[in-house]
Amino acid sequence: MSDTSRRVAALLAFMAAWPAVSCSLDSLGPSSSGAVIQVTTKTTGAVPDPDGYTLLVDGHDAAQVGPTATTTLRAIGAGRHTVQLSGVASHCRVIGENLRQVTVGAGDTAAVSFAISCGTPSGGIRVRVVVITGASQPPGDYTVVLDSSAPRPVGSDGSISFTAVVDGTHTIALDGIAPFCGVQGANPVAVTVAGQVADVTMDVLCLSVLPGKLLFYGYPSGETPSLYALTSPGGQINALTPGAEATTARWSPDGLKIAFESTRDGTGGIFVMNADGSSPVLIASPGSDPSWSPDGSRILYRGPEGLVIVGADGSNPAPVPLANPGIQAVWSPDGSRIALVLRGGPCLTTFDGPLCPTTLNTVRPDGTDLTPVDSVSSFIVSDPAWSPDGTTIAFSGRARIGVSFFGYLLSKGDIYVSRPSASAVNLTRTTDVAESSPVWSPDGRIIVASRYAPSGFSTSTSDLEFVPVAGGGFVTISRPGYEVPTSWR
Repeated sequence: MSDTSRRVAALLAFMAAWPAVSCSLDSLGPSSSGAVIQVTTKTTGAVPDPDGYTLLVDGHDAAQVGPTATTTLRAIGAGRHTVQLSGVASHCRVIGENLRQVTVGAGDTAAVSFAISCGTPSGGIRVRVVVITGASQPPGDYTVVLDSSAPRPVGSDGSISFTAVVDGTHTIALDGIAPFCGVQGANPVAVTVAGQVADVTMDVLCLSVLPGKLLFYGYPSGETPSLYALTSPGGQINALTPGAEATTARWSPDGLKIAFESTRDGTGGIFVMNADGSSPVLIASPGSDPSWSPDGSRILYRGPEGLVIVGADGSNPAPVPLANPGIQAVWSPDGSRIALVLRGGPCLTTFDGPLCPTTLNTVRPDGTDLTPVDSVSSFIVSDPAWSPDGTTIAFSGRARIGVSFFGYLLSKGDIYVSRPSASAVNLTRTTDVAESSPVWSPDGRIIVASRYAPSGFSTSTSDLEFVPVAGGGFVTISRPGYEVPTSWR
């Protein structure tokens, strides 16, 4: 049996099962006349209107009636009335005049019959599946479900069409989604058909193969954090510092070196090693949060007295002269600016550590032209990250709820992006989890962040969450322990 035949059979069975009901309706107002109008519908044809019709009496909704059914309208005033069907699908037509004139006397019953003939619906739904990036699963592996029908495979060209779809609102659901893939936007999605073919595009972010190589540090609960490189969410993770503590790390611009933060020397400092984890060399101590200059010759880091710029080999350290030394900083891709988080005012002590007012700013590497990013003035800001083209700064932000600084306690971390002349945009908007430590993909289309559920006292686990910058669903990679992304190239 073909798909169309199965749909027709199902609709005919539904029509036959629809009871011929008699309803006592008082929606037309009270009346003591005892006048009654009895309306009968009979629908024939290839694909009957599945949801029936609305009865209008004198232009007002009076009752719902099935495709083939009888409905009794009581509390009708004696006299002349009009009776009409509405909600008739575009592939069906009422035989004869739809607007009927009927006169009913007190205590009498007037009968009105409608014959409806239905052909094959001209409406349809065409679904196109588009895999955004890094897919090892072709679109033809997916299936699509229309309403509650059986799943149908997507064609090799990434599309599938449903024909003879009746008018109304339907749901389209994409299934058979591979691990580390996610539909961007709603799934299922509502689609309205009105006698024509409706087009639906389902975008899938698929990270079976990452664009580039991601650095992150992580550790199972209670163990020493180590640095890892990841090229495939489902594939091999390369441990770069096995058995040795390492946290915040950055790829050098040419990808041959990694600058990272570690306490392996006992005090905490900045190390540089080869991309495979070999030959680590201490270049500054103490220090944290390294960031390479675009030409790879210098490294910016936070020292005990403020920001410092040092040669990649540890030579010629020079402080960045700032009245407020800043707590986090990262070099822009063109080297002209530094994104800088400044702390201001007293901190609040919370279960998850100190909560301090902060601002996001940019400054020249020589410490001049300190400029606040006005669009994020109402946030507690951390973890700034430049987009690859240098036009946008992503950050982890807690938006204030209310007018008091205590309103930040009611908030949590989300990932935002901010351009100098535009308002900050919340990319995550999650309700039960928080995000931090955003890192851009090399092509600027995705941000990966650390996703965790605040417990009220601590955060014992976190996952890697991949967020499309253009909006849509997330792809989350869950592994035991705590994982924080730091650099992607």
